[in-house]
Amino acid sequence: RILLSAGEGIVVADSENRVVMLNPVAEKILGVTMQEIKGKSIFPCHKNPERVQHLLQLEGALPVQITIPVGSKIVEINVTLIKSDEEMIGSMMMMRDVTLVKYMEEELKKHSEQLENLVHSRTKEIEETKEYLENLLENANDVIYTINRDGIFTYVNQKVEMWGYEKEELIGQSFYALLVTEEAVDRDAVPITEIKPTSEIRIRNKKGEVRDLMVRTSPLKGSEGVVIGVLRIA
Repeated sequence: RILLSAGEGIVVADSENRVVMLNPVAEKILGVTMQEIKGKSIFPCHKNPERVQHLLQLEGALPVQITIPVGSKIVEINVTLIKSDEEMIGSMMMMRDVTLVKYMEEELKKHSEQLENLVHSRTKEIEETKEYLENLLENANDVIYTINRDGIFTYVNQKVEMWGYEKEELIGQSFYALLVTEEAVDRDAVPITEIKPTSEIRIRNKKGEVRDLMVRTSPLKGSEGVVIGVLRIA
């Protein structure tokens, strides 16, 4: 009664591999009835006779779990021996219809691959866009730089070589250190929220020579719209 009412399909065979019992769940999974299969070989019942026959003949091979197609279903089967005083008196197969599980696994795998491809494609697109924008900035005819709210260089293009500097020399340094006079510092150091679109400033290049600059300024905003610095074209 326990085997017949079990939630998993169960097939019991004797020592000669003939079916002794088949519960209703196994009948449904295998598409056979108890009357059709009782007393017959377990191997055709299994739908993969060579595989089970091979396992039953191997010493120490069982118990084992295998997954096989049965008609349109995918079935997970656990094969084990039934022993009495170490003597093999039969075998039992417990089976479970995992068609839906396998379908969901395949769908998940498919969606994961699609997502991975999408991320790869998007990453490549972003990298290409970034490279394109960097090329635009680096090959501009003007000095382009960004500074944060404290006046520290966060980016400068290679055109800054006109001022005698390498890019790496200025990143992380104060922009105000380049300005010529305290008056210029005072004029340029207005609060970042009071940005002037156009202004004139004077700086010293690396040789100490004074240069007059016309500077166009735009605010740089963070993800929440807060001004985090400025972009300047000099």
